[in-house]
Amino acid sequence: MAIRISKDMKKAAVDLTHAAGIVSGNEADNFQTLLSQEQTKLREKESKQHVFQDFHTNEATMMTAMYESMAKRIRTDQIMKQDSYLRVSKI
Repeated sequence: MAIRISKDMKKAAVDLTHAAGIVSGNEADNFQTLLSQEQTKLREKESKQHVFQDFHTNEATMMTAMYESMAKRIRTDQIMKQDSYLRVSKI
């Protein structure tokens, strides 16, 4: 997923540079520094979310497998009961 920086965020970063008095020197460099810091924060947050989502996806897969196994076991038990009932009724 690409990280997009909105115009408002860019304007806020420029406002921060002015408010912090970082206007001296090369303003574009200061802006880029702030922008890259924000992008780094967003990437870290995004990577944590992906790890969290992957964990829940794996957990859901395991739960699905468990339920399928239980359903298979129940079907097998029902077949065995029917089979044993048929054997008893034939006698």
